[in-house]
Amino acid sequence: MNNIEVNQFLLKLSIIVLSYNKKQGLKALLKHWRNYPVQLLVIDGSKEPFSFDENLNLNMNLNFELKYFHEPISYQERIKKATKNRSRKYTLLSADDEIHLPLGLAKSIKFLERNIEFNSCIGKSLRLIKIKNNFKLEKTYHNLDLVNNTQIYPDVLNRVVNYFDNYVCATYYSVTRSKTWSENFKNAFDVKTSCPFAMERLVEFANIAKGKCHVHNDVSWIRNCIDQPNYSTLDRKITLSRWIKNISYKKEHNEIKNLMKNYGIKKENIDDIFLKVFKPPKKSFNMNFLRSYLMYRTFSRELINMIRKVLSLIQKKFFNKKQIGLIRNSHFISNNETVLINEFISEKHCLFKNK
Repeated sequence: MNNIEVNQFLLKLSIIVLSYNKKQGLKALLKHWRNYPVQLLVIDGSKEPFSFDENLNLNMNLNFELKYFHEPISYQERIKKATKNRSRKYTLLSADDEIHLPLGLAKSIKFLERNIEFNSCIGKSLRLIKIKNNFKLEKTYHNLDLVNNTQIYPDVLNRVVNYFDNYVCATYYSVTRSKTWSENFKNAFDVKTSCPFAMERLVEFANIAKGKCHVHNDVSWIRNCIDQPNYSTLDRKITLSRWIKNISYKKEHNEIKNLMKNYGIKKENIDDIFLKVFKPPKKSFNMNFLRSYLMYRTFSRELINMIRKVLSLIQKKFFNKKQIGLIRNSHFISNNETVLINEFISEKHCLFKNK
């Protein structure tokens, strides 16, 4: 697909970014997308509004459209505001410090244009890591390879059951038809739930119940696994397991079951589908599990974040003398895409500014 074709598809795309206290990441994101004819909607929940670079308009694509709203409100409220946006034909939700590759997005849109029975499409995913001052890419979300086999069923019940048998978050950050995106996110976020992990699953259920999802073979999503997300506004002590077993959340459970009924799940199947959708992930006791377990506790989370800041300062002062290595050519993506990612990294992490 050449650049003209890519831009023709991207002209149909709205990208929604919910930003929170990541000004440098947002700056890199704006610099990345201003070269493409997308609509970029930023809803910023930071205490202070973002100060735009006066050079933002330089070399900007004529069809690039930026909408910025400073809304220091919760993630849930910003999602609801986003659902009211007058979007283009397709919508993509993006984090404020992650990269979506234009070619991968264009291929998602091309697929949806040709396959009306599908509502969402995503490419493969890589994660960005840093090892000894070198940035690297490695494959993640391996279960994405299994998604297409779960979508062969025309009926809602079998499609949902098979999708959640090998669950991977495939639709939350996929390119989705805008009408469907707004409807599903609004319906999901109108439900009150005390468990932050349940909301992702509810959105995923709505997306799969509403229509099929396709995963193509090109990389479209680069996950940021260097900077930790900000969980200060979420009570992560309430895990899926606790939320499901605790009868004090029965009212929330029933509200979700009513929504499932509205999406075509029959009354006799609702209890089974509810348990299938919100089945807690398998626990394996290793360092990653221990770290996650501790992050759910408010005190330990604050302590861990404090230790990270101290170690980061020490590393910058004493161990970052060696030149930082950007990503070298990767067999996962093209050379041009490697350049795009390195430009984003350099901007976000303020590399080589004085050189």
